[in-house]
Amino acid sequence: MPYIPQDQRVVIDPAVGQLVEAIKKATVYKGTAFRPVPPDGAMNYAMTRLVTHLLLPGKPSYLLLERAVGLLDCVKMELYRKVGAPYEDEKESENGEVHRL
Repeated sequence: MPYIPQDQRVVIDPAVGQLVEAIKKATVYKGTAFRPVPPDGAMNYAMTRLVTHLLLPGKPSYLLLERAVGLLDCVKMELYRKVGAPYEDEKESENGEVHRL
C-alpha cells in the first residue's frame, strides 16, 4: 500500500519529480505535434529498473518474482481504486449505466 509515513515521502518525492521530468524530456518533448512520442515505453523501462534493482537485486527466485509481481498488482489495483473507479462513476452519472441485454 502506498500510504507511507511523511518523512519517507519527503525523501522520495523529489526523486520521483526528477524521474517524471526525465521521462517527459526523453519522450513527449522529443516528438512533434504530428508525431508525439508517448511516455509508455520509458515509464515501463523506469518501473522495470526500479523493481529489478530493489526487489530482484541478485539471482531471481520464485519468491522474489512472486513478490515483485504482487507489488505491481497492488499498484495496479490501487490506481484503479483511486482513479479508475471514480472516473467510471462520473461517466456513469453523465451517460447512464450499462443495462443487461
